[in-house]
Amino acid sequence: MSKCRNCGGEIGNDERICPHCGIAYPAGLSKEISNDFTSRLDPVMPEYELYRMRTRKTTCLLFCLAGWTGAGFFYLGNKIKGALWLLGSLLFIVGLSTLGIVYQTQDHPAWLYILVVMGIVYCVNIGFGLYFLFASGVKDAEEELLR
Repeated sequence: MSKCRNCGGEIGNDERICPHCGIAYPAGLSKEISNDFTSRLDPVMPEYELYRMRTRKTTCLLFCLAGWTGAGFFYLGNKIKGALWLLGSLLFIVGLSTLGIVYQTQDHPAWLYILVVMGIVYCVNIGFGLYFLFASGVKDAEEELLR
């Protein structure tokens, strides 16, 4: 038992309001009660995984340099989008290159068709990279904003 700091009446140690005068925190308890969260974390066997912030610059570089592989989407944690992007890019490149090889003429050799198709894929990936670099509110798979 302790005494109220305002009226001097007997109160319990954990009372938040004095029953005699009505003052808040009569035993001098602070209004902010802090918790020690370090005692709840096990440093040997953590039950959590630290989050790595993903950056706009890295995302842009991955799209520009290796975008056809879906590397930008894989980096952002979107594994399904990355796999679909890789599959779609391969199908697009192989399909249009095959058409170019089949319909090649002497004026337009097969390597020219392949070069044009690769250029189209590269430009689309650069566009995605620039979007992730300059657009606001872009999030990764964990719904965290890119740095």
